[in-house]
Amino acid sequence: MLLVFAFVYFLRFQATKPPELFEGAYVRVQGMVSNQPNHIYANQVLVVHGLTVKTVAKPEYYYADSIEVIGKLEKQVTEGQKESFVLIDPQIRLLAADGDEGNGLKEQKNYKSGWDSLVGWVLRKSSRGQKGLWNLRESAVNGYQRLLPEPQAGLVAGIVLGAKQGLTAEFTQDLRSTGTAHIVVASGYNIAVIAGACVGLLVLVVKRKTAIWLTLAVIVVYTVFAGGEAAIVRAAIMGSVGLLAQLIGREKEAGRALFLAAGVMLLVSPQVVFDLGFQLSFAATTGIMYLSPILSRSMSKWPLVGENLAVTLAAQLTTWPIIVSSFGSISGLSLVVNLLVLPVIPLVMLLGAVLLGISFVPVLNNFVAGLVWVPLTYFVEVVRWFGKVNWAVIKVDELQSWYIWGYYMVLLLIIVRHRVRNNKLINN
Repeated sequence: MLLVFAFVYFLRFQATKPPELFEGAYVRVQGMVSNQPNHIYANQVLVVHGLTVKTVAKPEYYYADSIEVIGKLEKQVTEGQKESFVLIDPQIRLLAADGDEGNGLKEQKNYKSGWDSLVGWVLRKSSRGQKGLWNLRESAVNGYQRLLPEPQAGLVAGIVLGAKQGLTAEFTQDLRSTGTAHIVVASGYNIAVIAGACVGLLVLVVKRKTAIWLTLAVIVVYTVFAGGEAAIVRAAIMGSVGLLAQLIGREKEAGRALFLAAGVMLLVSPQVVFDLGFQLSFAATTGIMYLSPILSRSMSKWPLVGENLAVTLAAQLTTWPIIVSSFGSISGLSLVVNLLVLPVIPLVMLLGAVLLGISFVPVLNNFVAGLVWVPLTYFVEVVRWFGKVNWAVIKVDELQSWYIWGYYMVLLLIIVRHRVRNNKLINN
């Protein structure tokens, strides 16, 4: 099956391979806005068929809008010396709702993103419902901004909804410097909390099978609601597979669900393998599943702290090579900061969700906003304080690919050795 998958993936990869781009080329792109637009100062940043588009703040564009973009490609180099092409201040035309959705990059070869095409097809088939979800999402973000100051409002919107607007450039940089930027996105943690809460509450009023089916529907709606990015889609697929396993009476196997999620995403959109969010979410989840149990055994003397430390350390160990190669730096205090702020995230999610439900209830909404402000402010102050500790940021000019592969091979051998030893103990 692995050989069949590799063969099919190779064919799909070649078929969806984007054309060679070069600086100064004029291109015309027609398609769906495939991300939640980020508003940075007086600009907004969109993604259309995998190309980043930077334009002025007005008029505003929205996730799933169908647009035509004409502009000149400019090359940018990130902190990790990664090259990318962007369209800066191009001509943009909003296409009719039922108009041509486009076929990717024109005036060169067709430039399609399989994942964008699939999401676009689904959204076009349910555009009215999706637009309603988007409006509801925007209302939720506005509700946070109305009841809370910044960056607390942007922080809770990012944790609960995956929304990125509202956070200042300075605080965003502090998140990156302290290795906590992964918290301010909708991710697998959100799916786990939502699935557990939904099933737990619904079984009180309906049969378990009905509760699971309803929970699956909630997961689908939340995935679209949260923007449909790589981390949340991976988590949604994995969580759904786990729930379906319960329906057919088989024990949930999280590892198989994870690899199934990754395989489906790779077949639908082979180029997603280069997506940083996909890489980090897959690596972190793999580490938590397979590496954290090994670390937990050696930290069993500290029941609560040891478990949290094992999970955080496992995610850090499996993601740091990706972070270093992408951004050219890593925080030496990342583990400490994560241990300090992660315990308040469940409370923020709970109170943030409650605040959404009562945001238009006078007096009560201000009371709950005051409650959620406390853990949010603690998070903000910790990140700001450690974000100013410049000596803890370790700069790395370049990380050789052979070093990265060798590092992951060592981790794989540790995991395999641990599982073999456990199987021998069970058999004996």
